[in-house]
Amino acid sequence: MYRRWEGEEGFFSSITNVLLTLNILVYIFTGIVGNNIVKINIAVLSWLGQYNYAVIYRGAYYQLITAMFVHGDLLHLGLNMFWLFFLGRQIEKMMSNRDLLLIYFSGGILGNILTLMIFPPSTISFGASGAVFAIFGALVMFGGVFSGGIQNAIFYAILIFMINLAFPANVIAHAGGLLAGLIYGYYRGRRLIRRIYRYYPVP
Repeated sequence: MYRRWEGEEGFFSSITNVLLTLNILVYIFTGIVGNNIVKINIAVLSWLGQYNYAVIYRGAYYQLITAMFVHGDLLHLGLNMFWLFFLGRQIEKMMSNRDLLLIYFSGGILGNILTLMIFPPSTISFGASGAVFAIFGALVMFGGVFSGGIQNAIFYAILIFMINLAFPANVIAHAGGLLAGLIYGYYRGRRLIRRIYRYYPVP
């Protein structure tokens, strides 16, 4: 299995810790700007979250990225950071720091693009949950490739996604993130298996 780059030490050698820190710092910033650290002001969310109208008609394309680090309140932040920490660490152990970055941003951006395409211009969306779903999907599929249980991995991923439909959230961002993660996990798993067979061919 791949691990973090050799020779790395310290808190910020972990991309999980870097992403956690960025999310928390952004939340503090939005709380200060909006004069409310418990629940973020809607004006701030429409500025740094993804306000579809602003992206489409004002060219605020930066929101496709910044929205991945913006959260609406402390509970929203806490839940996403819990899962980011737990799942991100697993990606670092099974793959690498670089993989975690690619999964986080590809899943988050795909979820935001789908949100832009499907939901009306009045929609304001935000949060790291699309990226977190991508990390989850990558882990599940990566394990499925190695165990030969790809169908089981897909079933489990869909089951967890369906369970999350019971909670108020941007299901399109979740679906986009999950799809990106499943694809990446499959690609990464197959690539590693080919490399293993190359160096350790089956007799």
